[in-house]
Amino acid sequence: MLDNMTAKLQGTTGSDLEAALTAERDFISKWRKEKDREDDLPLTGLSLSGGGIRSAVFCLGVIQALAKNGILRRFDYLSTVSGGGYIGSSLTWFSSTQNGCGVDADTLPYGIDDPAEAPPEKPASTPLLSYLRRHGSYLDRGDRFGLMRGAAVVARGLILNLLVIWLPLFTLVMVFVRAVHRYLTCEFLRYSLQSPFSQWVLHGSITPYFLSWIFSFSVISVFLLASIYYSVGSGLSAYFSSWSDLNPFLRYSARREFERLGASILLVLSVFLTLESIPFIASHLPTYLTLPFLGSFLTGAGSLLGIWSRLMPRGASTTRIPAWSGPIGAGLILYGLVILSYFLSSYLFHSEAILREVDNRGILKFLFYLFQSNAIFREPFLPVAIFGFSVCIAFFVGLIVDLNETTLHRFYRDSLMAAFMPDLDNRGFPLGESNLAADTGKLCEMCDRKGAPAGPYHLINTHLMISNLRKDTISERRLPIDEGILARWRLRGGVSFVFAPHYSGSDVTGWHRTAENPAFKHITLATAMAISGAAVNPGAADSGVGPQRNKVFGRLMKLLNIRLGYWLPNPRRAAHSRHAPVPNHFSPGLFSNSCGTGGSGRFLELTDGGHFENLGVYELLRREVCTIVACDATADPNLAFSDLQNLISRAEADFGVIFRFQTKPLLGPLMPTQRSGYFPADIPFAKTPFAVADIIYKSGATGTLYYIKPAIFDTLQLDILGFKGTFPAFPHDTTLNQFFDEARFEAYRKLGFACVERMLTVPQIRTTLSII
Repeated sequence: MLDNMTAKLQGTTGSDLEAALTAERDFISKWRKEKDREDDLPLTGLSLSGGGIRSAVFCLGVIQALAKNGILRRFDYLSTVSGGGYIGSSLTWFSSTQNGCGVDADTLPYGIDDPAEAPPEKPASTPLLSYLRRHGSYLDRGDRFGLMRGAAVVARGLILNLLVIWLPLFTLVMVFVRAVHRYLTCEFLRYSLQSPFSQWVLHGSITPYFLSWIFSFSVISVFLLASIYYSVGSGLSAYFSSWSDLNPFLRYSARREFERLGASILLVLSVFLTLESIPFIASHLPTYLTLPFLGSFLTGAGSLLGIWSRLMPRGASTTRIPAWSGPIGAGLILYGLVILSYFLSSYLFHSEAILREVDNRGILKFLFYLFQSNAIFREPFLPVAIFGFSVCIAFFVGLIVDLNETTLHRFYRDSLMAAFMPDLDNRGFPLGESNLAADTGKLCEMCDRKGAPAGPYHLINTHLMISNLRKDTISERRLPIDEGILARWRLRGGVSFVFAPHYSGSDVTGWHRTAENPAFKHITLATAMAISGAAVNPGAADSGVGPQRNKVFGRLMKLLNIRLGYWLPNPRRAAHSRHAPVPNHFSPGLFSNSCGTGGSGRFLELTDGGHFENLGVYELLRREVCTIVACDATADPNLAFSDLQNLISRAEADFGVIFRFQTKPLLGPLMPTQRSGYFPADIPFAKTPFAVADIIYKSGATGTLYYIKPAIFDTLQLDILGFKGTFPAFPHDTTLNQFFDEARFEAYRKLGFACVERMLTVPQIRTTLSII
């Protein structure tokens, strides 16, 4: 069967999906030969879900149990997402680079460490497993300086963002405030007002009031324009609608254009109202210094509101959270920052020394005076000179600094690499903080050791963010792309993007040779792993749903440089050049959309694969894999199975794949029920930690999904049940907890091991998985 599928296709191109699938099947044929498996068996795959360190440790136990029973060696594909990619990439790394490491019981780099065995029969933990256990809190790297490193990276990225983005904007605000406060206001009143109050006015005492008048005049003007527009527009619309012989398309187009222009006017009106409110508030506060306190309060309140919306878990309980909490929080932060900027710029430009020179000389003469003399290098103009110099430096820095090196992505990548891909000595002991090999280990060299396959073919799932996607930006595919598919992709906010040793790409970019395309050939396994786990990023959210998708929220995260995502040179463009461009703060940073690109620009934004599909099964379905073992270790305290629902929905919409679970009621054995006489008391128990579903492909082919989910059941060991009694959130700790101690690490690892062992107690399942 596999021989027919691996037949070479004629006329394939570097961006062809068929060429990618052919290369994969050639690899699988060699891998099966390496493990003495028949070449005509149906395809098999193991998927490890997202979920941060929780998923990584649970899936570690799953891998150990599968290896112990001789099943891990029988998988053709290893498909990972986010946290599952931590341990999946670790397995690929050691299998590909270390002699004696593999996927069999006696070569697994972590050992088996069966929780059911007891000394003296039970062997000691391998050095690598002990190392992983000590580094469950990978973000702090196991020392007191770990979190300080992260804070330093955040501060560095924020400072660079402030230099490149905030300083120019702040300069514009100050120029605007100066012009309005001192030039427009005072010069207008100087020649217009002839009253005893003129001197009082010229000293700027009523500047906030007058600025409020200016904005009010603008707002009134916009209101008048809007009224005229709607009056005239409504009349014309009614008039033309009475023409029965008018082209229906023209009538529809005119109506849509009218709606679009109306929305634009409302947007401009909202901006004017927001700006007008600031001087109005300033003029009615008890003291002018109250303004910065108000800005600080709004910024802090918005931050707390945004954090609250982010911390609450997904599922049924989230219906109690207002859907607007995240966007409102982001809006309050931005509004508070605008108030603070207004106060600071007003304060700086009310310096008496500077204002005296401006009043005596005028704006133009004052600027000429600054640059003609050395006054700019003396007080009080020296800060202005330093400020201008800083802007020039910011422009230079923003142009040459790699954007991927200054965001949290680099810190996140290095932390994961240190925990899951340490260098080993000749005895197999990790060398502490040494990660030189993994830092340069290219993705295109993985799954292969000395010319022979070293493990299952690894698919690292990520999410390509897109907006304003057009049909002409999409590479040729086997299936036609209609407007319905494009609309579906735009609604989701992105598509699946895969990193793999031979070919990488997506439906939008096409598939390209990883070792040859300049966009991919320098990507390391560690980088791909970190991209797959980039959970926090502007404009992206789990399964495409969440506050991060809101544009206001996304733009705030972008301005504050809060992103784990990665800017990848567009492989379609890079294929025609020798070198890939380097992303900087201007391209794509400053001029990019906060919610991705249209797929045709110089750069593409990649984020956590869970933002598209969090189980890692989607790409296995594209390849019509017959037997799939899927580990769902996502946080699901309410057992809503949201990630499974998302997979089922997208699989049917995109591939025509249907799942039919074999149990009635559906997923019933996974649902916990209260039992008496069990330890711990008052804890519900599930019947089984797995479910089985038939897979029906559009082509008529069939397969089986073995779905494993963390659950508490009656045959678990006492220490696991005791941990559940002490920590009721187990086994669904929030993904925000990325700091696992040894006890929590072992509880999740042993649970993953036990779930597989429980599934294999079913004779039919054990027999089937033993011969795949």
